[in-house]
Amino acid sequence: MASKSTALLKTEKDTNINTNGINSITGALVNAFLENLLDSIANRTTDATMFGLFAYDTGRNYIIGQGVIYSSNLYICTTNTTGTFNTAHWTQLTFGQIDVRRNIVAVVKGGTDINFSSDLGSAGTDYSLSIHCYDTNGNQIGCGVRTRTKSGFKVYPAKNGFIDYIAILI
Repeated sequence: MASKSTALLKTEKDTNINTNGINSITGALVNAFLENLLDSIANRTTDATMFGLFAYDTGRNYIIGQGVIYSSNLYICTTNTTGTFNTAHWTQLTFGQIDVRRNIVAVVKGGTDINFSSDLGSAGTDYSLSIHCYDTNGNQIGCGVRTRTKSGFKVYPAKNGFIDYIAILI
């Protein structure tokens, strides 16, 4: 499937999925649309509520405006691309010193200490932290963060599971 812009997804929906009896809605059309939708919402920097950064994946298709982490640097896609990372297709974000920590870690309801591979920042509160918490079945759950330091943080998920986090110091 393909990563598509919001405008292209709306056009695809209007063309293939409607209830006025003009178009023939099939399971294949709905499944294709949903796969495109899922491919398109990850790593989008143009829709603030969908903002998420992940490590560059050579098997993924990227469209203009998507953000990635590559070699501990942040990049925004400037040309639709896939395969081996090519700096000609990306603009590196340079907000001064950028330092990133990202990981997926198993966590328990009673609290789990998350320790960075090396300190991030000097005071421990001068970095941005984005956390997504999931139960053991992969369903998103709530979680809280306490004891944030330059070495890491402590997370308290609603249930046992895992977290996907990114910490960015700019």
